[in-house]
Formats: sequence, structure tokens, C-alpha cells
Amino acid sequence: MSSHFQIARKDLRQTRVATTAAARLLPGQVRLHVDAFSLTSNNITYGAFGDAMHYWDFFPTTEGWGLVPLWGFGEVVASETDGVAVGSRVYGYFPSASHVVVKAGAVDETRFKATLQRRGNMVYGGPYRPYRDLEEIYRGVDFAWALDLEHVDHNSRWLLPCRFYEAGYFGVPCLAVHGFEVGSLVERHRIGWTFDAPLEDRLVRFFESITPADYDRIRGRLDSMPSAMFVADDDVARLSRILDR
Repeated sequence: MSSHFQIARKDLRQTRVATTAAARLLPGQVRLHVDAFSLTSNNITYGAFGDAMHYWDFFPTTEGWGLVPLWGFGEVVASETDGVAVGSRVYGYFPSASHVVVKAGAVDETRFKATLQRRGNMVYGGPYRPYRDLEEIYRGVDFAWALDLEHVDHNSRWLLPCRFYEAGYFGVPCLAVHGFEVGSLVERHRIGWTFDAPLEDRLVRFFESITPADYDRIRGRLDSMPSAMFVADDDVARLSRILDR
């Protein structure tokens, strides 16, 4: 059996839990048990913009209801795919459900390398291990790009990207858009730089004029910030106690 936490698409306050029988797997499919996931304000975004940005389309369910996408971990509990063994751990995009069936596939290594060779400004450092590689990645950069420009009319204006939290935790200043929520946060704490339009021109002038002293001053303020600003240990603990009631 699979349990699904469904949300009414027209009223996110209405929820229900539905159960379905496990379908027989087809060749090339894998059944995953979703055993750990994050729950953040992003998930509210997925629901609020579920129709406009097609978040409901990732995991279709009963008419009028939706499954909010979640980033998390799953374990392979059944497999009809060569090379994908039962017990394997998977990180990815899951539905708000106990199980999900996916079609397994693989990146074509030849095409991947050919694409990289055509782009001299891209460097591939090998497979990314979620979270475990973050410190090494951020120790190798001086700035974090937090200028989210995908949906400048709505979502990008008020989201706080993971890059802000990751970079802040490892002491890397962010570059952000003035007037956006992440930009306001950067300005309020003076832990990075923000830019108005035209972004291209202002960014070029910034990199041409910034001095080591300017950078060290911002980096010093960032290093003095409490880790709780970037890691939600206490918030998550309180949320967990509420959900356990």
C-alpha cells in the first residue's frame, strides 16, 4: 500500500490522506520508499503556484487534489531495472507520499562530455554528493550568485534560495538583486552586495572596482553572524515536536 498526503488545489488548508494499492512494476521501473524529506517555505510556493508553474503536474493524482513536491531521500524497495538494486539510496524530487514509482534512466556519458567540450567556461568536477561536498565547493569560491531571475514578477522576488544559507554558513558573501527579499536580507545585515538594473553593467563595474579591503570587511561581518541564521536547528526541532503531537 502507498499513502498519499493530498492537498486541495484550490484551498491549501484542506488536506487528506489517501491510500492506494501498489501497482505491478513495468520493465525499467523502480519503486521508492520516501523515508526522509525537507519541509520549508518552498513547499508552500509549490502549492501556491501549483497551477501557474505546473508543480501539480510532477505527480498527478485525484482530480482537484495535488501532491506537493518534496526534496528528500528514498530507498529502492522494488526494482525492474538492471543496475538499480533493492536497498539503494536515492536523493531527489519526491511526492508527498510514502512511495513513488519512477522510470530509471542514465545520463549518456558520451553526449555529456561532448557538451562540456563545447563550453570552455564550464568545469565538471565529478558527481555531486548532496551536502557532503558543500564545504569543499564553497571554500573554492569568493562569491555566491544569489540573483534568482527565473520568475522576476513573483517567486524570485520573495524566495530565499538555498545558496544564501549554504554560502552564509561557509562564510561566502552573496550577490543579490536590490528590492528582492534575499537582497533586503543581505543589505540589512551588510553581508554581501546588491545590484539594480541594468544588472550586467553594474556587475561589471562592481568587479572592476571592488578592493581586497572591501571584500574583507564584508567577509568579516559574515563570519561574525551566528550559525543559527543559516541553519534551522531550533526551528526544525520545534516543528518536529509540533508534528509529533
